[in-house]
Amino acid sequence: MRRRSRVLHRLAPLAQMWHHAISDRREELQVRYVPHVLLEQDDPAVIQAAFLDQLHQRSIAEQMQGTTLVGPHRDEVEFTINQTPARQYGSQGQQRTLVLALKLAELKLIETVVNHPPLLLLDDVLAELDLNRQNKLLETIQDRFQTLITTTHLGAFDAQWLKSSQIFTVCDGQISATNPARSC
Repeated sequence: MRRRSRVLHRLAPLAQMWHHAISDRREELQVRYVPHVLLEQDDPAVIQAAFLDQLHQRSIAEQMQGTTLVGPHRDEVEFTINQTPARQYGSQGQQRTLVLALKLAELKLIETVVNHPPLLLLDDVLAELDLNRQNKLLETIQDRFQTLITTTHLGAFDAQWLKSSQIFTVCDGQISATNPARSC
């Protein structure tokens, strides 16, 4: 629980930055760790005591329901976009932007920790974003990460992006470098 809290503390500002960029500065993301047992202090002994107290308080209810009601598996991470809960009220594009922002934040954090940039893999990511978010995503990641993007429609990409990219086609199970104007 302490590690989750610390990782989210480092990850949240990065995700906020990426989300802000991909949403064209229209949306503010907030990330909050909500542990089932309150982490009022970062002292392992205090957390353990609070955890054991919760286990004791809920033991009868756990036995009656036949399930564990206390533990890190019950913790939540809350995401709000412009102060609105993303899970319940976020559009598909907003939720996809949130996931992408978290993924990019994770990559940046990994790069910071291991001092080596990881590879970014985006599987048909543009299909789920509106045109503005597509353009902002591509603009945001350009030249920041080595990126592998899969797609079934090259038409979603800006001509300049295509020109600066290496494009491969899979046709009848064979992979080949290709001209974007040529089809299978």
